[in-house]
Amino acid sequence: MSGICPNPENSYIGLRELLVNAIEHGSFGITYDEKSYLKKNDAWDAELKRRQSLPEYIGKYVTVHFKRNEDEIRFLIKDEGSGFNWRPYLEFDFTRAFDPNGRGIFMAKTLGFDFLEYHGIGNEVLAVIYTKNSVSQGRD
Repeated sequence: MSGICPNPENSYIGLRELLVNAIEHGSFGITYDEKSYLKKNDAWDAELKRRQSLPEYIGKYVTVHFKRNEDEIRFLIKDEGSGFNWRPYLEFDFTRAFDPNGRGIFMAKTLGFDFLEYHGIGNEVLAVIYTKNSVSQGRD
């Protein structure tokens, strides 16, 4: 999907972070604290594999809809999770600077997209890239 974007490398980072979050936290229900613990104890990969085979997670999926027009490219990513409080993750938080996780949304927002907005309970995110034809982006 990043290949259709004006800056594919940055778009890749943004899309990857949002999709990984949707799978790990949405589909698999892994909390921030659980992920931190698992990463610090080198158990992250094993836990992902374990959850893939559990009945409560089998059949859950993430959907991505994209729309491209003359002015922008829009990605709407939705997971089947119970949502989360996304607000603290839109900005960099120095209290989380040395955590093994917790920077993906900020990276997506600053590197990958011109506009990022979560909807409802936080299991749906709209990510927008303005093309060079767009006057709303304030670029030449």
